[in-house]
Amino acid sequence: MTPLARAEIGQEVACVGRVVAKGVVPTRRGLRIFHAVLRDDSGVLECVWPGQAFLDRSIAVGQTLLVSGPVRFYHGRQLAPREYVVLSDGEGEDPLAAGRVLPVYPATEGLSHRIIRSLIDRHLDPLMALVEDAVPPAVRAEAGLMPLAEALRSVHRPEYAVQAEAGRRRLAFDELLDLQLMLIRARAVAKRQRSGVAFTLRRDLTSRLKAALPWELTGDQARALREITGDMTAPDRMHRLLMGDVGTGKTVVALFAMLLAVENDFQAALMAPTELLAEQHAETLTRLLEPLELRPVRHRVRALRPLERQRATLGERIGVRPIEHGHQPVLVQCHHFAQQVTLADPAWTHQIAHANARRRQLQQLALAADRRRNHAP
Repeated sequence: MTPLARAEIGQEVACVGRVVAKGVVPTRRGLRIFHAVLRDDSGVLECVWPGQAFLDRSIAVGQTLLVSGPVRFYHGRQLAPREYVVLSDGEGEDPLAAGRVLPVYPATEGLSHRIIRSLIDRHLDPLMALVEDAVPPAVRAEAGLMPLAEALRSVHRPEYAVQAEAGRRRLAFDELLDLQLMLIRARAVAKRQRSGVAFTLRRDLTSRLKAALPWELTGDQARALREITGDMTAPDRMHRLLMGDVGTGKTVVALFAMLLAVENDFQAALMAPTELLAEQHAETLTRLLEPLELRPVRHRVRALRPLERQRATLGERIGVRPIEHGHQPVLVQCHHFAQQVTLADPAWTHQIAHANARRRQLQQLALAADRRRNHAP
């Protein structure tokens, strides 16, 4: 906390003081500014809330406020609080002397921090009896989490800041758990709505590729491959994202999945967002598939101009017609979507952003040229 007298212009400060004067001052442009003068043992400081004249009904002389915000100069030092909390109404024990840790709630007009704290303090104990903790004790112990009822009490009535943080951590865990459960349910529903292709594990091309590799698969690669194989041999659709840093071997894992599809008389396509990345993947697959006497076919989907995109059919837009002939078992495509196996590569981020910016620039130039031609005499 910064003493009021030491709040310097240009600083972001947090101060505590008692309201000794207040009022609403109109400006020439019709804006009404609420002013409040705070005092502590070091001195006084004026706080201003432009356009918030309604605070005159909730902030009273004698209250102790906690304010935070930048200090500026306008006819003297002024603090423009971004947030404020009413610590006390000037009656009874001083909250600072008692060392209380107060929760901060999002307040609004007619519903101040003090009213919210009063409502929660009044109803917290009866509601605690209704709390049911869905996280088993063993899981809580492993993650170092407190029970839910204790966490709620810690964030609303903390005795120490560390206790409040421990309660917040437990509530954050519950939010993430709810999100994961929702995603798992959404994935299960999506799988039931449309069945997938149950591939048969023939161990032909995949076994030959594993034997031809000049290195052993890492533990993470083998585990990812087992999970992907389990998904592809199941009758449900696969929803999987393979993540990893540059050089961790994601392409090899994807190649095993592609060969599993080829073994079952399907085609497999590895799609890349840029031509450069597609060329790199094509070279890698050519080298890895050479012992299997397979050669990937490079397939480039040409970017369509705006008028061409409007007139093209969906198949022409995504370039599926050359693939549907079924003559090439493995294809490497340059396009902006992926299906079956998705690779998340950190190196893609910059290339995708650059390609999108370049594409937008070319589209703008093409539209500008069309307009010039249309308005030419």
